[in-house]
Amino acid sequence: MPKNPLRPLPRFALFLALAAPLIFPAALTAQTNPAISGWHAIPDSTPPGNLLREVLQRDGGKVPLPPSPPEVTDAFTLYHGKRSPLDWTVASSTGPAQLELPAKTKLAFPISVEVETTEKSGQLPGGRITLLARDAHILGSDARLESAPGDEHIGGWLKAADSVQWDYKPTRWGMYDISLTCAAEAGEGTTLMVEVAGKSFPVTRPVTGSWNRYVTVPVGRIYIPKEQPISLKVSCAKLAGDRVMNIKAISLHPAPENGPIIQSGQAPLALHASNAITHSVTMRFEPATNKNCLGYWGNAKDWAEWQFTINQPGDYNARINLGCGKGQGGSEIAFLLNGQTRTFLVPDTGDYHTHTILDLGVAHFAAPGDYSVSIKPLKKKAGAIMDIEEITLSPVTK
Repeated sequence: MPKNPLRPLPRFALFLALAAPLIFPAALTAQTNPAISGWHAIPDSTPPGNLLREVLQRDGGKVPLPPSPPEVTDAFTLYHGKRSPLDWTVASSTGPAQLELPAKTKLAFPISVEVETTEKSGQLPGGRITLLARDAHILGSDARLESAPGDEHIGGWLKAADSVQWDYKPTRWGMYDISLTCAAEAGEGTTLMVEVAGKSFPVTRPVTGSWNRYVTVPVGRIYIPKEQPISLKVSCAKLAGDRVMNIKAISLHPAPENGPIIQSGQAPLALHASNAITHSVTMRFEPATNKNCLGYWGNAKDWAEWQFTINQPGDYNARINLGCGKGQGGSEIAFLLNGQTRTFLVPDTGDYHTHTILDLGVAHFAAPGDYSVSIKPLKKKAGAIMDIEEITLSPVTK
């Protein structure tokens, strides 16, 4: 028998709040905000947070955005935890604010679409850092802050010599994916240089077809080694056309510090702490040789996710290797895997360097493909939650 056997999640409302965004169509399970018709606020997100909506059919390929929204800084479809970016237009004299479904991509309806919104710059619950145009230092003579409802951006960027810069202190170290939210009516061939914490990333600036039609551009991945102030700068390396772009925001999303997890043949999968996406403000991967785990887990809203590829379908035993300091045990945790949700209590192992292995039950994978597993605190018992070294998925032997 395992030391701490799993038990079903006791409250259906908590099941919806924690499990549903991962395993059910989002708009059917998120909490409805009556002020935003058709859109639903993601549970446990701090306003404005992220918004979800289910789209039943293509219907011209346009999805209306919420009326009078905060700044939208990203938009994408969701399928099995995978994000596919969407373009969007903000409200103007030519039409309403709306998302645009990809015309050349075959979509299996119903689909879930999500938008990220931001009211002020900073590191939000879930770990995302978004820095808005209003908080940038504008360096140059022409670029300026331009404001309209739901569309605050730096525009009038006529000279390649101008640039914009943000200064920010992250709440934790870790790996991040950088992205840029921008619009440009024309000027194919314009290139940018994005500098974050002393590292430079060349970026081909896309043509979006309108100055109010935005897209989120992936920039690159960077490791932030310390909790200290960093600078983020965007400049124009080559200008093709008469304007550089309208820029709305720059964002850093938590990313795994190790490579993708892909099953080799029928071998077990090891979901190590370094493979985790740490949706967190304080929790992080600790690379020190005497740690090598997820730690600093004092914030009950922080959570961890692992994405992986199964090549051999079937039943798998799931186990977690964890440690917990003396007097810190008892936190209640939700374990979400492949449509199954269970809870367990973190045992007191006497020391964070002393680990134990808990049996998390059997998960069934009906087909090869991409999956994800998440660990989310439900209730923090003491000052800290736990350290996690890894989760293992081992084929059940018959």
